[in-house]
Amino acid sequence: MSSVLIIGAGLAGLTSARAMQERGYQVVVLDQHAAAAGGTSFANAGMLTPSMSDPWNAPGLARYLLRSVGHEESSFLLRIGALPSMFSWAARFLSFSTSTNYQAACNANFSLARLSLGQLAQWESALGLEFEQRYNGTMKLFSRAGDATTALNVAKALATAGLKVQHLSAAEAVAHEPVLAPVAGRITEALLYPDDGSGNAKIFCEQLAQKFVQDGGQIHYQQAARRWAWRAGKLVGVETASDRFEADAVVLAAGCDSAPMLQSLGLDLMVKPVKGYSLTLSAEDPAVLPKRPLIDEALHCAMTPLGNALRVAGTAELAGHNMAIRPARIKNLTDMVEALLPQASKQLLQGDMQPWAGLRPMSADGMPFIGPVAPGSALGNLYLNTGHGHLGWTHSAGAALLLADTIAGGKSNIDVAPYRATRVLKRAYH
Repeated sequence: MSSVLIIGAGLAGLTSARAMQERGYQVVVLDQHAAAAGGTSFANAGMLTPSMSDPWNAPGLARYLLRSVGHEESSFLLRIGALPSMFSWAARFLSFSTSTNYQAACNANFSLARLSLGQLAQWESALGLEFEQRYNGTMKLFSRAGDATTALNVAKALATAGLKVQHLSAAEAVAHEPVLAPVAGRITEALLYPDDGSGNAKIFCEQLAQKFVQDGGQIHYQQAARRWAWRAGKLVGVETASDRFEADAVVLAAGCDSAPMLQSLGLDLMVKPVKGYSLTLSAEDPAVLPKRPLIDEALHCAMTPLGNALRVAGTAELAGHNMAIRPARIKNLTDMVEALLPQASKQLLQGDMQPWAGLRPMSADGMPFIGPVAPGSALGNLYLNTGHGHLGWTHSAGAALLLADTIAGGKSNIDVAPYRATRVLKRAYH
């Protein structure tokens, strides 16, 4: 194979494009939006967190979801109206919420996250990328004694794989983050993950796209893939409203849109949208911002300093493909700012506020899909890179490496088996 067609110009698509380009392939990228990172990569939480490798379908999730119905303040909210379209996936999502699968997903996600941050550092250096990145860790805050137990158990299980964590008292947490001094009384303990980082995913995508084009790659924006293209009984590309694009290999990296595209091929992909919200607040005085991302476990939200702004993100909503921004969900985010940064909130919540909602492509078993869909079939040159859920930014560079290794026939630095795309349920080929 010498040419690659990639569907999607977000984090998954653009990192895949760069990885394939560096292996000498001719790469073309298509995207339905007008610019890079026009979808879920636009305004995510901004965190690069191997520490958050645990999947969301943890043991006991079913009881929590049932209690969330009808409660807008719930961090993980199930909307009844979405059930018909998500019932099969939700059943599988809950069926994987066993301790065995939970630990397997933790291990696989962490392995990929570590690989990813290493590759990201290489691209930063080689390409001169500047995307408001920081590498001074993330901090989880807890407001009740014993609430850190689950997180500490995850950290202990991943310690042999390389996860580092520092268990802090409230006083130590404030020493690391002086902006927390006014609320020291509500903090019982904290966990500092020194190897985590942060950065603006949208800026990263824009710069990576620019470098990709400068080095000979092509990106066609506002070109939505409408149907698959076939030649001699084999899938060779896609057709848009105005053109036909063919290549030796086709990579589907379209986030939540990947599943409906595969449905037309008779394949059921275990990926559904889980909506998340973010709010970007401008800071006239950057001194009021924390030094690193802060995650409040009680509020289930995170705040990340990005340049002279604060990105506040959180909540998970099972609402299908509904992109509506609900005021009650945004209020959850402003409440977090007021609760954790009571002094700074007076400035932050009076200035420019940019609300946003995006759809995380969440797999039912908590691990992404990377690699060929159906080797040896009419779909033998179709590959996936999607289903990263809350770890899309964290996994992006590493997933691109695994994908490129698979297409090029090279040996990967980590075991690719946990992410195999053949976990797609096959119904019938074209």
